[in-house]
Amino acid sequence: MPIKWQEVAVVLSIVFALVVGKYLPFVNQLPLARVTGIVCFSYAIFLSLRLLQADDAVRLGEWTELRPSLLEKSGALFMAVFSAMIVYAMLFVDRGHTASQQMLFYVTLAVIFGAGALAVLASSIFTKVRWNQHHIEHRSSFGKRTTIAWHDVAGVTTEWRGITIHTAQGAKVRFSPFQAGATQLARRAEHTARRNAAAASVDRAS
Repeated sequence: MPIKWQEVAVVLSIVFALVVGKYLPFVNQLPLARVTGIVCFSYAIFLSLRLLQADDAVRLGEWTELRPSLLEKSGALFMAVFSAMIVYAMLFVDRGHTASQQMLFYVTLAVIFGAGALAVLASSIFTKVRWNQHHIEHRSSFGKRTTIAWHDVAGVTTEWRGITIHTAQGAKVRFSPFQAGATQLARRAEHTARRNAAAASVDRAS
């Protein structure tokens, strides 16, 4: 699956902000150089796993199903472990020896990585998206089920929260672009939306 420019721009922006931060007096005491190294190393791993991402979904009988990619599984595990390591270091290793500014910085990092792991789990690993010849079915991590018939598909949008298939009535199915088969489902939905729009135009003309 090709790398999107947004995926590169976000990382470059973070690295640029960290480099600039090293020269700002109110944050230059923070270990920004280490964080920059972690970001660059993590992005190298991200690119490697991104290039290995499968484009095809899994076929199960009459259903075709999206599956969490190796990138998402590894990312959730990495962020959860890193968050736990930071908390452990603050509680048992550097307890009482870390300045308050650095302590706040470490707490912020732990929260960010922990929230990232939970977001991946909720949006991809514990979410099921599948489709057959008649409709698309989405089951959220909380058990909510949404079904959209193919003849009701009106469009497909891509945003920071993921890829969204929607109907004219407002029903939506959102899934992660990093899941195995996400591109396959998005292309079919786009083709179906164009076909539905053409059919609706013919009906109005007649």
